[in-house]
Amino acid sequence: MLTITNEALASLRIIKYDRISHTRLPNVTFKIYKDTVPFDTKSTDENGEINLYDLKPGTYWVEEVFSDDAHITNSTPQQIRLEAGQAATQELVFFNDLKPGMWLVKVDSADLSKPIANAKFEIKAVDGSFGPKEFTTDQNGEIDLSKIRSQGLRGNGAVLSGLCD
Repeated sequence: MLTITNEALASLRIIKYDRISHTRLPNVTFKIYKDTVPFDTKSTDENGEINLYDLKPGTYWVEEVFSDDAHITNSTPQQIRLEAGQAATQELVFFNDLKPGMWLVKVDSADLSKPIANAKFEIKAVDGSFGPKEFTTDQNGEIDLSKIRSQGLRGNGAVLSGLCD
């Protein structure tokens, strides 16, 4: 008598987080390889996940190829060996760092713990590669300039001039 046993195929969950806030990141693209052969390219869903089901046994190698505008692409690949019959979904977790940027915080000079909202600033790069552009502080006295490309504003390469007292 010949006995044939069917074993469940494996599943893999790829999860993408911001390293500091631990929020999950959607729309991050990964290349997936099986035994060094390209297998698929997928992007994380609104929950920062890619779920792959019914995977044949083998070594899977996962590499991030594109992140959002605010994060640095994490090009360090991860690999995992999947076996037939693994009941639990296996996971690979990736973390991204924010791209370097600049935050401007306007505070009261008499009391540095008091932020000043609605202060206007003109921001430009000395070399003319960015601006001038006007920004206004939010309710916390802050302006998030982190999405400005770093070559446009560098530490001492930026000119910040307040438009109000």
